[in-house]
Amino acid sequence: MLQNLSPQYILENCGWRVTDRDYLRFAKARNGRLKDALKLMKEHVEFRRTYGPIENMRPHEDFPHALASNAWKFAGVTRCGHPFAVFKAKNIVPKDIQGGLTEYIKYLAYNLDSLGKTADSIPGSDGKLVVLIDLEGWSVSRNADMSFARQFIRLAQDEFPERLHAGILVNCPFVFTAFWRVMKPCLDSQTK
Repeated sequence: MLQNLSPQYILENCGWRVTDRDYLRFAKARNGRLKDALKLMKEHVEFRRTYGPIENMRPHEDFPHALASNAWKFAGVTRCGHPFAVFKAKNIVPKDIQGGLTEYIKYLAYNLDSLGKTADSIPGSDGKLVVLIDLEGWSVSRNADMSFARQFIRLAQDEFPERLHAGILVNCPFVFTAFWRVMKPCLDSQTK
């Protein structure tokens, strides 16, 4: 199985320039269990093959409607050297977007990958990032799409494992607690 996940094989099959740090992140995400880590990495190669090489995506062509939502903004670097972004949940209304959930998945994958590359380029960085999720204006009727929320969690945990240093929820309306109770079991123990 390891020969099927060599850097050359991965580059040829999905356009991803894998590094030693990537192999370590996937291994750490599965608590050092090599078989599970390689399985997760193979699934990630399939993900990149399905949605296209993230490195070659052109935002205005690949996910124009999601990009127009202005939901994701790079905000800078923390004092600890982690790049961070602000994600405005109220701007995400998957059922109203022509590209639907697939377009938002590409949008999130592109942004998480870009932020991860920024983290890797910072000298002395551990390669992790911070995402502040602003729930101001979020409503159950408009923004509570369970499939989108599950995909967001899956992307953070399985497609970009060990990238998230912190996910911070701010301006949470009271009604969000019910939504959170449903979503919390989807999180792995490290993410909680």
